[in-house]
Amino acid sequence: MRRRLFLFALALPLATSAQDWRVLENSPFHTYRFEDAAFIAPERGWIVNGSGETWETGDAGASWEMRSRVTGYLRSAAFPTADLGWVGVLFNTNIRLYETRDGGATMTNVTDRIRPAIGGGVCGLFALDETHAFGVGEWDGPAYFIKTSDGGATWQSRDMTEHAGSLIDVRFTDPMNGIVVGGTDGTRTGGQVVILATDDGGETWTERFRSSGDGTRTEWAWKISFPTDEVGYVSVEFYDGTPSGAPDGKILKTTDGGMTWAELRIPGGGSTQGAGFISPNEGWTSGRGTAMHTTDGGETWSRTFDVDGNVNRFEFFADTLGYAMGRFVYQLERERTTVGTEAPASAGLALAVSPNPSRGDVTVGYRLSEPGDVRLAVYDALGRRVAVLREGRESAGEHRATWSAASRPAGVYVVRLRTEAGTEAVPVAVAR
Repeated sequence: MRRRLFLFALALPLATSAQDWRVLENSPFHTYRFEDAAFIAPERGWIVNGSGETWETGDAGASWEMRSRVTGYLRSAAFPTADLGWVGVLFNTNIRLYETRDGGATMTNVTDRIRPAIGGGVCGLFALDETHAFGVGEWDGPAYFIKTSDGGATWQSRDMTEHAGSLIDVRFTDPMNGIVVGGTDGTRTGGQVVILATDDGGETWTERFRSSGDGTRTEWAWKISFPTDEVGYVSVEFYDGTPSGAPDGKILKTTDGGMTWAELRIPGGGSTQGAGFISPNEGWTSGRGTAMHTTDGGETWSRTFDVDGNVNRFEFFADTLGYAMGRFVYQLERERTTVGTEAPASAGLALAVSPNPSRGDVTVGYRLSEPGDVRLAVYDALGRRVAVLREGRESAGEHRATWSAASRPAGVYVVRLRTEAGTEAVPVAVAR
């Protein structure tokens, strides 16, 4: 489950390097890599690998326990709660999907719950909540979409071959709206990246993007990373028979919530798999031997050795904490921010929201005593950044912004204003 926790306080030392990544001291090791991760809180998460192992941490990676070892190459994982989770399998004709209801200690083959039966493994899983979860596969075909709307009791599949040759990752913002990514032709030469969107829970799909390609190699979309609702990235892998792929890499970027996408070149980045962005501008790619870092939204890139070149999944919690799953597990920690322990605000800094509770638009007002850089953002109760309302330099005086909360699920959110003078955070309730 791709969730990020905002209301947290960790007693961990702050790193001092420019990028802040470090190998966790007691990280498990895999000769190839850990394929996926599912964190339900900064301190609680699971990782899986191709040896059939599921590992769990309950203390932010300070220690790890191997919870189970099962048959199959474990490729994807999604845990909506501390007990309930699903793990997708590759390269096994009888096992496509495992379920656990005891935090990974027991894995049950639930492949027969998928109807109609699917013809390949489950490359990507996404749990929206304990009722709704989604999956896609397979990386080399065939292409299909699966979902459950009853907490895993049943899974419905949909043949996606009319839209794609393979599907690899999936992300939903609510039970109806989501995207899936993959390629047009599996591993056949000349395949192109494809990104598909649905607004009816997967009943119908619209193509949002198809890459240009060059006709000499296959390329497909691999991993999705959305640091905000509007800004998102998708990594692109090349398949041309060489271990490292092409010398220059590619990533896709959207600034309108996935409606349109642009191709960005990563000089020297090679074929990319893992992609993760902690903010709209800063992110990393990895996956085929080379790790790259950008701080300007993908316009320029530099080689990094802070994480290994085998990372297949990044996870971020707000803009303060991250994990990268490669041969080892890496952790990134930035300036710690929590509600109740925010940096002190100056006397001239004020933040207010109305109406509160709200069933629609929320007006956010704030006052700056002097000009400076501002970031005004909204987070859900689990810390996932759901909107960036303002970011950049603003003049002194009164300011207003509007958050369109009508499409968000009911619950408590946090509006946070960070300025050079300090930081304030105000909870706002969304009612339905």
